[in-house]
Amino acid sequence: MRSAIVNSGFEFPARRITVNLAPADLPKEGGRFDLPIALGILAASGQIPMTRLGGHEFVGELALSGQLRAVKGTLPAAVACREEERSLVVPDDNGGQVAWWGATCTFLRRIWFLSAATCVVKAI
Repeated sequence: MRSAIVNSGFEFPARRITVNLAPADLPKEGGRFDLPIALGILAASGQIPMTRLGGHEFVGELALSGQLRAVKGTLPAAVACREEERSLVVPDDNGGQVAWWGATCTFLRRIWFLSAATCVVKAI
């Protein structure tokens, strides 16, 4: 996480960070939580405005370079977002998998597209 954030041009906070992935009884595998965890760290440290993250769901694995990698399970996420009228932000490589469902989606290649000045968290 630290490398992806730093290599994306952001600063990794110089303090202890705790991420709670509750509930504990649900399995959490793969890297699909990388993007939301990184965005939580960046928002909590004031590098991305929290107000721009509301109304969106984020799914994606982060490479050490900060590039987003495709993950499994984006189609069910798109279905849920459509039903709840929320926007879904996924890695660009997952775009074809979710776009046909009709959910409002944003496709990203790198985490730095979410910089505070040019926050791309919007419906397209």
